[in-house]
Amino acid sequence: MKRYISVDIQTMKQNGLNFEKWALLENIYFLSNNTYHACYSSKKSLAEYLGISERKLYLLLDELVKDKWLIKTELNHLKVTSKWLNLASCKDETAKNAEGMQNLQENSADTLQNLQNDTLQNLHIKEESSIKNIYKKNIINNIPKSEEKKSKFIPPTLQEIEEYFIGNSFLVNAKFFFDYFTTSGWVDSNGKKVLNWKQKALTWQKKELDKQTSQPTKPPKDKYDIMAEQGKISKVTAQNLRIMERMGGGE
Repeated sequence: MKRYISVDIQTMKQNGLNFEKWALLENIYFLSNNTYHACYSSKKSLAEYLGISERKLYLLLDELVKDKWLIKTELNHLKVTSKWLNLASCKDETAKNAEGMQNLQENSADTLQNLQNDTLQNLHIKEESSIKNIYKKNIINNIPKSEEKKSKFIPPTLQEIEEYFIGNSFLVNAKFFFDYFTTSGWVDSNGKKVLNWKQKALTWQKKELDKQTSQPTKPPKDKYDIMAEQGKISKVTAQNLRIMERMGGGE
């Protein structure tokens, strides 16, 4: 559906505008009815719709910005100024059709439906999703560094590990724990980055306790075992002497 615009020639001339600038301002105004109140259609699309070259479009935009009809946002998108809004909202006998623009300023959805042009509206919808993504990225990039550091893992020093191990009576060797994870770049055996080294230390301690619990308890060494280890007697002799002692025939 075609969208018609009203042109008040007298007002246009009084404000130093021509038909191209008037049409460009009104279309930017029309496409600014969104969450960010800015027109984010590409310059190429605007030039094609107005039937002018991109070079001509850039010249017009520079003049409109210079004359304070337009401003550019931080993301280089276009917004009409209050200067245009005041002009667009004026109603007089020579601009009866300006009612459509007035309703646009009042955010009337019904009037927008009657005025929208399929070509521009489709362009508007396609580019709206991309601008939302840009705004989201901009917000993420502006997160204070202090907040990022809160979630960043800082490897402990050997002294910190030793103090923690001693304070909790760990059986695990603190230096071995430190050397193991420092060498691996603080990545565990499953290839996952360590986020909490104290939790890893507790896991190691549990494994060490389980290992000791699962090992069979060896009887304490007696004097015959010690003599056999020293080579004074053979293991067989040590066993025989032990049996004799139990039977009362020992030393």
